[in-house]
Amino acid sequence: MNKIIYIGVALILVGLVSFALIFNGSPSVRYVNTSISASVYACYSGEGDFSCPPEVNVTIIEVADFQCPYCGSDEPIVWNILKEYAGKVRLGFINFPLPEHQYSEKAAEAFECAVDQGKEWRLYSLMFQNQGDLSVSSLKSYAVQAGLNSTLFNNCLDSGVKAGVVQQQFNEGVRLGVRGTPTFFINNQMLEGYQSQSSFENIINRVLNQASNSS
Repeated sequence: MNKIIYIGVALILVGLVSFALIFNGSPSVRYVNTSISASVYACYSGEGDFSCPPEVNVTIIEVADFQCPYCGSDEPIVWNILKEYAGKVRLGFINFPLPEHQYSEKAAEAFECAVDQGKEWRLYSLMFQNQGDLSVSSLKSYAVQAGLNSTLFNNCLDSGVKAGVVQQQFNEGVRLGVRGTPTFFINNQMLEGYQSQSSFENIINRVLNQASNSS
């Protein structure tokens, strides 16, 4: 029954909003006065190394659906940003599977299963890069490509044990005022819809300059 929560009347509108947000000429930015965090983070510390230093100046929290086309379009841009600002920016992720996407729920669970093995970011990229095929059998294939233990991953995915975690993250997105995907939080600034690399850079540079001036 808890999965029925996804298809409340108010949340059905999310898919339409995610489409409409793309057509803003400039980034839609709102300030959010609440704590924002994710359970896992990635930084760029070298090829294949997603570890983060003890302190970073900027945190990007991505709220996304693995079947959302514009989320997929932002995947390479996000990695470019992490490389450009290595040691200064970290990425967190919150699952927000939209009800109209057939495979997004299991893809979100797959990400959380990969977290258990510390290889979630490899699977993250593979799923975004293969959005046209996110069936359960394909998710298991991508997990092998990402270097996960297939027995542990398959058992995790088939059991549905991560459904509750995904539900909690979805609820957190609703609490934060997320109306569609992708949504990004850069520290306390909320950006809705697809973002270009320059959009990220403008806000990150401003945050870094403010931090430098206040130190």
